[in-house]
Amino acid sequence: MYFDAPVKMKGKEKYFCEVNVDDSYADMNHYDEWGAAYVFNRDGNGAEYNICYDGRNECSAIYKLEGQDTDTSTYEHYEIDFSMDDWKERLINRMIECVEEWFGDED
Repeated sequence: MYFDAPVKMKGKEKYFCEVNVDDSYADMNHYDEWGAAYVFNRDGNGAEYNICYDGRNECSAIYKLEGQDTDTSTYEHYEIDFSMDDWKERLINRMIECVEEWFGDED
């Protein structure tokens, strides 16, 4: 699913954003999905979201993505709060902030 709203809200039309998870994860008690969300800048670099919960521990994180290669040594722990109506916007906005931190703001 393509999700444009948070990009437009931030005035960051230069980013491609994709969210591949939905509210159904809130009711699951075990998951580990790479590619749960992506953000790419114009240069093709970006961030990949891994959503992970083992029944006890939240292990989800935003990982640095150089082209198509995930850098598993560069990441930021981030948990989706599915009780928030704007959880998709929050996720994408935080991923954009990570991309700007890792690769610079293209403005």
